[in-house]
Amino acid sequence: MSLEPGTTLGSYEVEASIGAGGMGEVYRARDTKLGRDVAVKVLPESFARDPDRLSRFEREARAVAVLSHPNILAIYDFGTTDGHTFAVTELLEGETLRERLSYGPLPARKAIEYGAQVARGLAAAHEKDVVHRDLKPENLFITTDGRAKILDFGLAKMVSPQAERDESQSSAPTRAAGTEPGVVLGTVGYMSPEQVRGERADHRSDIFAFGAILYEMLSGLRAFQRETGAETMTAILKDDTAELRDSPPALERIVHRCLEKNPGERFQSAYDLAFALESVSRESGPAKVEAAPRETSRSWTAVTLAIVAVLAAYWLGRASSGASDEPLVTYERLTFRRGRVYTAQFDPESRDVIYTASWDGAVPEVYSTLPGTRASRELGLKGADVLSVSSRGEMAVLRKADGAGLVTWDDVDGTAGTLALTTASSGAARDISESVLFADWTADGDELVVVRRIDGRFRVELPIGTVIYETTNVLSSPRVSPDGNAIAFGEKAMGFSSSWSLGFLTFDGEATRFDTGFRGDRMDLAWSPDGGEVWFNMAQGATPDLHAISRNGSRRTLLRPPIPLRILDVESDGRLLVARTNSRVGVMGIAPGDTVLRDFSWLDSTEIDAISGDGKTLLLTEYGEGGGEEWAVYLRNADRSPAVRLGDGQAFDLSPDGKWALTMPRDPVSLVLLPTGPGTPTVVDNDSIVDFVTASFVSDVDEIVFAGIEEGEPLRWFRQSVPNGKPQAITGPVSFFKGGAILGSSPVSPDGTTIAAAHDGKIALYPLDGGEPRVLDVPDSALVIRFTTDGRHLFYAEEGDRSMSVYRIEIETGQRQLWKTIEPDPSGLDDIYAIQISDDGESFYYTFQRGYSDLFLVQGLR
Repeated sequence: MSLEPGTTLGSYEVEASIGAGGMGEVYRARDTKLGRDVAVKVLPESFARDPDRLSRFEREARAVAVLSHPNILAIYDFGTTDGHTFAVTELLEGETLRERLSYGPLPARKAIEYGAQVARGLAAAHEKDVVHRDLKPENLFITTDGRAKILDFGLAKMVSPQAERDESQSSAPTRAAGTEPGVVLGTVGYMSPEQVRGERADHRSDIFAFGAILYEMLSGLRAFQRETGAETMTAILKDDTAELRDSPPALERIVHRCLEKNPGERFQSAYDLAFALESVSRESGPAKVEAAPRETSRSWTAVTLAIVAVLAAYWLGRASSGASDEPLVTYERLTFRRGRVYTAQFDPESRDVIYTASWDGAVPEVYSTLPGTRASRELGLKGADVLSVSSRGEMAVLRKADGAGLVTWDDVDGTAGTLALTTASSGAARDISESVLFADWTADGDELVVVRRIDGRFRVELPIGTVIYETTNVLSSPRVSPDGNAIAFGEKAMGFSSSWSLGFLTFDGEATRFDTGFRGDRMDLAWSPDGGEVWFNMAQGATPDLHAISRNGSRRTLLRPPIPLRILDVESDGRLLVARTNSRVGVMGIAPGDTVLRDFSWLDSTEIDAISGDGKTLLLTEYGEGGGEEWAVYLRNADRSPAVRLGDGQAFDLSPDGKWALTMPRDPVSLVLLPTGPGTPTVVDNDSIVDFVTASFVSDVDEIVFAGIEEGEPLRWFRQSVPNGKPQAITGPVSFFKGGAILGSSPVSPDGTTIAAAHDGKIALYPLDGGEPRVLDVPDSALVIRFTTDGRHLFYAEEGDRSMSVYRIEIETGQRQLWKTIEPDPSGLDDIYAIQISDDGESFYYTFQRGYSDLFLVQGLR
C-alpha cells in the first residue's frame, strides 16, 4: 500500500513517491530532526515478514554503516514503524552509469575520473571487509556535480532471475540464498570467473567486475555479453576482451589486469587500482589529486526517473557524503623506466633530485633529474646508494662490493658498504669509512652520523668513530633534525613479533623511543619541514599509510595513499620524495615428477617454509593483505590444488609424519603445533623466550630446536621437549645476518644429534647435547638449507648477483659441488630465500620477492 504525502515514519515525513518496484517503494521525505531531504525506501511485506531476511539485512546494513566515504551511498537509518519496515539514505540527483552509457562510451578522461572515485570507494569498503559482490553500471550513480557513488553495497541479492523477461541474460541478477561456496551470486555480465564457478567471492571479484565496467565505459560495449546467459558465463571463464583501440595503452593494461581469470593475477587491492588509474592521468606531468573526489559541474539537470531506478536498491549501501578534511596533494612522476628506486635526496644547492635505481635488472647506480624535465642523467656511480646530500651539495654515498647482489641491496639488515664522498658534478668519490649501513649529514654539513653493524650489534657514531648509541636491535634510517640537535631513527628487536619504535637521540647519546605498533620489514623516515615531527612509513607487512610522530610521542595519520609509498626525503619547503612501490612475494619450484618450473603461490605474499620429504606437500605463510594482520598458515599440495588454511601466524616447519605444522602466532609470542588434519593445536611452553626467528622439528613431534631471544640476551639456538620441556641453549650468541637464520627448514641432522648454524660468520655443526662446534670450510654468509637424508652432506646457498647458488658439501671431507643455480628474471628482483629441497633431491622450491617502484615529487602534505 502506497503512503500518502504527510505520512510520518518516525522522524521522517513523506513528501512524494518517486518510484516503486519489486523491492518496495521509494519516497522523497523530510528528516524533521535534522532538517534535510532524504530518500525513504519502504521494504515489501514479504521481506519484512521473513525473520531470516530481516535479521540478515540488519546485520549486514550495520556492517556497511561503518563505512564513511564520499563515493559510497550513505545509509542514515533503519527501522520499523506502524508495520512499515524502512531504510533511509541520502537523496541523490543525477543518473546511473547505465543511463550515462546509453549515450555511448565515455572519454578516457571521464572514465579515469569516475573509475578512480569508484576504486577509492571500493578500497574503503574492502578495508572494512565489506565486499560488494554485484558491481555493475546500474549500481553506480553519477551525481549532477560529477561525483561517482556506489549503490547496493555489501549484500547478496535475494531475487529470482529475470531471464525469461529479458532479451539477454547478461544483465540479469541471479538468485542466491547465501554466500556459501557452490552458490552463484552476482549479475551474469559482470561476475568474476570464481563467481561463475560458484566459489566464494572476495574483494578481487569486485575488482574483476570493476574491470568489466571500466571496459564498457571506454568502449561502449559490454565486456563479455553473448546471446544467452550460459554463453556469457562461458566467455567470462575462457575468453579475453577485444582490444581497446582508442584508449591509452596504460589504461588498457589496467583493464586487462582487472580482468585476469586468476584472482591472484589481478590487482590485489582497490587501493593499488585507484593509484594506477590516477597515475595514468598524471603521466603527462604534474596533476592535482584530491583525497576526496573533486566537485565538478555537470551540464545536465536532475533526472527524477533515474532516481527511481537507482533507489530501488539503495538501502543496501552506506557511506558518508561529507568532504574529506585531508589536504590537497599533488604528485609529479620523476622516473619512467622499469625497475626499482632505492634512495633519493634533494640537492639543497640546486633544484635537482639525486636518486639510486636499478633499471631493467642492471646494477644500481646514481642518477640526477630536474623535476619537470622527465630526463635523468647518470652520475658515474655504479653500485652505490646516495644516502644524504649536505647543505653544501656534498653527497654521501655507500658503495657496495661487486657481487653483493640485488637481493640484499635494500634490506635494513643487508650488506654493509664503504662510505664515500662526492658531488653531483664530479663523478669521482673518495672513500672515508667501511662497514657502514646508513649515514646522514648534520644540519651544518660539517659531520656525518653513521650506523654500522659490528659483531652483530648496531652502532650510531657521531662523529665517525665515536659511538653514541649501541644496541643488538636493528636500526634504520637515521635522520638529523633541521635544527641540528637530534637524530631520529627506527629501531626493532630481531624476530617476527617485535614492532618498530621511532627513537629520538641527542648528540650526547640520550635516547627516547616511542612504540609504533607496526611490524613491517623496514621503517623509512624523514623530519617534517619545520622539524616538529618525523614522518614515516612501514615497508612490507604493515599499513600503507604515512604517519607522523612528534617529539613528545603524539601520533597522527599523515596520508592514506591507495598504494604503499616510501618516504625518501623531505625538503624545507615542504616537498617530499616518495617511491611508489608494487611488491609481489611468491613461490616457484619443480614438483615431483615434473621438469618445468611452476608457480605455487596462493595469495598475494606467499612464502614457502617447509615441504614434506617427498616434496608433495608445501607449508606456506601468507603475510600480505590476503593473510590478514596476523598472517596465515596454509597447506598446499604440489598438484597446485587449493590451499587449506591451518590457522594464524608464521609457519616454520612440517613434522616428519606430516601431521603437524610448527608455527608462531604473532600475538602473543609463542610456538604452536597446528594439526594438518583433525586435532587440537598444542602450545609449546617457553615463557622465557621473548621472540623467535625460526624453529624446526628434531626427528619427531616430541622435540624441537629454535633460534630465539631471551629478555636482554642475544639470539641463540635452543632445544626443547614438546610441549612442557625447559629450553636449553645449544649455541652461544649467533648472528641473525650471516647464517643465524636458516635459508631452508631443516638445520638438524637426520639422526637428531647435530644442528647446522652460524659461528663467527661461518656455518658450524653444533652437537645438540653440547660441546664445541665444528666449523665448515664455506664462504662467509653461506646459508644453511638442509642435510641430505644420509647425513653425509649439507646443502647450503651462496648469494650471487641476482641469483642464488646452491652447493652440496661433504661433511667429512669438505668437498663441495654446485647442485643448482637459481636465476629468476632479474628485473625488480628483491630477494630469493626459503629454499626447500626434497629428500631425493629431485624437486625443489624457493620464495622470491619482486618489486617495482617509481619516484614521485609530492607537494601539499602538512
